[in-house]
Amino acid sequence: MEKQNSVPVLRNRNTKTRSNRKLLLLLFLFFTVILVILFFNSSLSKINTISIQGTHILSEKELRQALLLNEGDSYFFIEKEKALEQLNSNKVIHSIEFIKKFPGQIEINITEFPIVAYEVNSNTNQIEVIFSNGFTKEVENHEIMIDKPILTGWSEENEDVKIELSQVLGRIHDQLLVEISEIRPLPPTLSYNDKIMMYTRSSYEVVTTVSYLEEKILYLDNAINKLKQNDKTSGRINLLDSDTFEPIDIGENTQINSTEDSIEID
Repeated sequence: MEKQNSVPVLRNRNTKTRSNRKLLLLLFLFFTVILVILFFNSSLSKINTISIQGTHILSEKELRQALLLNEGDSYFFIEKEKALEQLNSNKVIHSIEFIKKFPGQIEINITEFPIVAYEVNSNTNQIEVIFSNGFTKEVENHEIMIDKPILTGWSEENEDVKIELSQVLGRIHDQLLVEISEIRPLPPTLSYNDKIMMYTRSSYEVVTTVSYLEEKILYLDNAINKLKQNDKTSGRINLLDSDTFEPIDIGENTQINSTEDSIEID
């Protein structure tokens, strides 16, 4: 009887290699998940500091309330667009720069609309600041220094002119407004529906319009200097279609439309 030759069965090495790779992959995934969980529960994944810079009128407290962010919140899951939308709803804010710095730092740079004038609220007797976009905000008297013109006599009837005036003042350099102490509206006429009266710190009245102001203010200092050189130390300067000077006595009862003894200003 013949003996059959038996050949030993060899194990499949490829199967063993695949099993080792799967095990290594599972171990890698397991430790990765553990590390991710540990990281997101550590201080590295949290907001450590929120820095708000560039504000002058707005307080950090009210900005933080609008921002809806606090130290300890997740650094990686910030709803930036929602936060910016909340801040931009504040009419004092002109622009915002939102910067994230790892680890855990949020830097917010605020640019406010420039202050162009002040006004005293007749109901509360508090000083209000007027911004270049026409928005008015009440502030504590001790928080500000009056270095801009004061608006007086403005009401809801001429609110549109007041907003336009604010925008114009925002485009005029501060040095050109140093001489102006007060601005009030004048009754509209057929020729001018945005007429205003400005009072200077050197005892002159200046009649012009909001639409002319940006152009005419460039020549005001020069006109005042020439008048002083000719011993005309008070009176009314009309900066309208033509520029004239009226040597009148400054007072509450002076006539706005008086042209007697008026002279052309070079």
